[in-house]
Amino acid sequence: MTNDDETRSQNDGEAGGTLLGAPSRRGPMNVFPFWKYMLIGVICLLGTIYAAPNVFQPDPAVQIRALDSDDSVGVAQRAQVTAALSDANIGVIAIEEDGSSLLVRLADESTQLGARALIADTLNASSVNFVVALAQAPRTPQWLQDLGGKPMSLGLDLFGGAHFLLQVNMDDYIAGVVDNSAEGMRDALIDQRIRFLPNRNWIDGRTITISFRDDETRSAAREALVEYQDFLVQEREVGGNPILRFTLTDEKISALEDRAISQNLTSLRNRVNELGVSEPQVQRLGRSRIVVDLPGIQDSARAKEILNKFANLEFRLEALPRARKSQIETYDYQGRVQDIMRRNIVTGNNVQDAQQSYDPETSQPQVSI
Repeated sequence: MTNDDETRSQNDGEAGGTLLGAPSRRGPMNVFPFWKYMLIGVICLLGTIYAAPNVFQPDPAVQIRALDSDDSVGVAQRAQVTAALSDANIGVIAIEEDGSSLLVRLADESTQLGARALIADTLNASSVNFVVALAQAPRTPQWLQDLGGKPMSLGLDLFGGAHFLLQVNMDDYIAGVVDNSAEGMRDALIDQRIRFLPNRNWIDGRTITISFRDDETRSAAREALVEYQDFLVQEREVGGNPILRFTLTDEKISALEDRAISQNLTSLRNRVNELGVSEPQVQRLGRSRIVVDLPGIQDSARAKEILNKFANLEFRLEALPRARKSQIETYDYQGRVQDIMRRNIVTGNNVQDAQQSYDPETSQPQVSI
């Protein structure tokens, strides 16, 4: 071995020794169990599957259903709708049966309003038997639907729609309750022959005041009116005459407000169902307001028209010839003035359930309460 070879060998040894003794710059490798990688993969797969329905945007559609819940849209109505849309050259993707209703998928949103008006005129030409509403038809594949996948419901900020803020007229409602109670007290005293001083105006706000000639008559009247437990009863002296003062309690007022809001919420939800809007929100706001959010609705004028259709249900007796004038009101009925009793015998507050039906004898539509 030459001197050069020995020198090279020594240098290599020194270099090798120096490298072996130096600290390594590579950090330790992160190694996880295989089941953790599998778990992450399964979670990502499930997330992708259930997020996939959002890729399939819904088609603009028109939903048709019968007014009578027992009926359904049949083959005849489907043929009428198909012929009407074909004559009007309105592009239709498909016409599908959705339970008891019919769903017409349209090619674009520009023809949705025209298609709804055309279908409504065609099916309800002679009488209104069908509800025709704007809708959004989902395009999620069936295999995704079988797995429970559905697109995310978009609110007003992302999908648009209509927002309504309704105010319940609590003052008139409570005033009607007080007025009806006063009429009931008057009738009860007259029926039991308890004399009270004549006074045409018993009501002052939420207070009913009845005057009597003596304390004995007042005591008899208090026993006769014991059923009016929602009022705070006070015995006073005014102008030398004993009186009974009935004041509506705060607890009763709160209960009346809650009942009024509850009834309006039920009515509004039933009316919103006629619009065929997905994920509508009808909720209470404060003591006397109701918020209605209708995401995706396009015909806001029709929605306002439907939501504004409200009426008060009252049952009153026809006035007899011997009835006092203070107990009588006039009412226009079929072109003539009819005398009716001022006091309500039943109102919508007493109705627990109402359903549409038909008279078995005349086959005329009726409401069973």
